Amino acid sequence: AAIFKTAGLAEPIFAHNGAEATEKVFTAILNEANIQIMQGMARALIVIDEVDEYEGKLPSQMRTFIDAHPSVQFLCTTNYINKIKPALKSRFRVIEVKRPMNIDWTDRALEILQSEGFSLARLDVAHLLQNFDGDARDLIDLLEEYILAAQTSQMLGAHS
Repeated sequence: AAIFKTAGLAEPIFAHNGAEATEKVFTAILNEANIQIMQGMARALIVIDEVDEYEGKLPSQMRTFIDAHPSVQFLCTTNYINKIKPALKSRFRVIEVKRPMNIDWTDRALEILQSEGFSLARLDVAHLLQNFDGDARDLIDLLEEYILAAQTSQMLGAHS
C-alpha cells in the first residue's frame, strides 16, 4: 500500500471515469502504468469508464498517449460509441455488449428483493419484470419503487 501512497494514489485500482477527467489524467495514468510494470506486468492495464465523456483536447491527447506508450493497454467503456472520435476509436477493438433481456434480470432482482426482506417466488419476480426494458440502474429504480409501494401498503394496512 505504501507504493500507492508514494505515487499519490488512494488505492490500487487503476480505473478512471471519463466524465471526471482533467488534463492531468494522463500523468496519473502513466504513473499507474509504471507501477504495474514495476510489479512485473508485461503490459499495464488501465480502465476508463465512459471514455465518450472525454472532451476538448482529451481525445487527441489519449490518441497520442496510446501511440507513445504501447506497453499500456486500455479497457474503455461507453454507452455511446458514436461519440468517440474516429481517430481515437480506430485504436480500439470495439466489442459490443448487448443489454440483458428482462428475463436475464430475474435472479438479480430476486436477490435484491430477498435482501430487503421480501419472499417472492421466482415466477412472481419474472412477472414483475415482464415489461421491464431498462438497464441496471433502471432495475434498481423499479425495485425501489416496488419495495416502497409494498412498505407503504403494509403501513396503511396496519393502521386500518
